[in-house]
Amino acid sequence: MSQLSEALTTTENRIAFARQAHNDAVTRYNTAREIFPGSIAAGSFQFGRAELLERAACGAATQEQKEALSAQQSPALTVLSALAELSHGDPFECRAAYAQAMGALGLDSQREPLPWHAWTSSMGESLQTLAGLTPREKAQLLEAAAETMIHNGRVTLHEGELLRAMAAAIGCPVPDLGAVAA
Repeated sequence: MSQLSEALTTTENRIAFARQAHNDAVTRYNTAREIFPGSIAAGSFQFGRAELLERAACGAATQEQKEALSAQQSPALTVLSALAELSHGDPFECRAAYAQAMGALGLDSQREPLPWHAWTSSMGESLQTLAGLTPREKAQLLEAAAETMIHNGRVTLHEGELLRAMAAAIGCPVPDLGAVAA
């Protein structure tokens, strides 16, 4: 039974990575066809806009998934604390963004984010632990992380790269920030 579960997880990860690779290529193509000189060729040859592959809608987290994420609360707390602090200079905005993300995961949103010195020393270990989540749990964690960053209505290049690095570290595609914001 564990072999079947492992095979399913491996297959889900492969599909997720293939989808992300496709979406990265589509994004590069769409950008190239809209920027000079590619826009000239795209207009001349009527190259259309390519569509992204959508991830199956996860829906609301089930009780079982909330319990699995709750068991990983400490690593999630570490990662979301770091993202909230790095994304928001204002302590009140940091706290609000962190609480929103923790609530989205069904975790204790009243708990305070970790201070800088606490999360910097445990980030690597936390990401390694979170890499053991199921693909669906990883996606929910990354969507909560994205919510932390877009809490103030914008995402900087630095924040986007931070999310991409986190996604790579736990082995999950980056969520569509437009869908998270909606």
